[in-house]
Amino acid sequence: MNQPYVDNGTMECMLCCEHTGKNDIVTCTPMTGKTSHIFCRSCMAKDVSRVCAEDVDFDSLCMRNGRVLCPHVQDVTAWKTLYDFHLANKLSTLIEDEPDTQDEGDPVSWIMDEFENFMMNMEKAIAHEALATCGCPCMPFSDRTVAMCTSEREFDMYTRALQRVRDDATFVSAQGEVESCIQELREAFTHKRQYNLRNKLFAMQLRNQMPRARQCPKCSFGPIDHFGCGDLQAHQGQRVGPARI
Repeated sequence: MNQPYVDNGTMECMLCCEHTGKNDIVTCTPMTGKTSHIFCRSCMAKDVSRVCAEDVDFDSLCMRNGRVLCPHVQDVTAWKTLYDFHLANKLSTLIEDEPDTQDEGDPVSWIMDEFENFMMNMEKAIAHEALATCGCPCMPFSDRTVAMCTSEREFDMYTRALQRVRDDATFVSAQGEVESCIQELREAFTHKRQYNLRNKLFAMQLRNQMPRARQCPKCSFGPIDHFGCGDLQAHQGQRVGPARI
């Protein structure tokens, strides 16, 4: 990592090129071994106002979770890719161009190794492309750092930006739950319609096969193919063939 320009106990801001005291500078922390960028608190405060404004691109704000990044970050999408790899503890491995090794073994193990190597090489290509376009693969600045460099108004803008992202995440989660409930209701309604349709078709088939059949409206006993004498009480258990009336 290179050393910043120092002159009589001051350091040069990489944004405004003004010299400021060492206690009034901010340094970004790279996720990899890249060079850190140094700038003064005044430039940091201006950048917070810029990236946390109400009219800032909301997709970009969500990708960085409302946090403030180094001003030298050029592509937030590429930065998000590197940051996700960093959170998964993969970044340092992916940016190292180590040769892939293949162990000989049974065909199943060989296929699994080939697949893992393929996925690793894909992630390496994605990481290197993101590293080339990101500008500065830095960690987000902490709340404490932002608070030290900003006024009350600017820090309030920062906290509102964080809250906007949290509210959006809560809304998206709630919307997903509502859509899941709606889908379950639709499936239940469809299942009920199919069940009712099957019952209706079955009833039509019974009516076609037994047009004179009757069923008790109270206990749902039946259907009974009612024929012959209509006074069932008059027979008192009389046997007619295999049946009893």
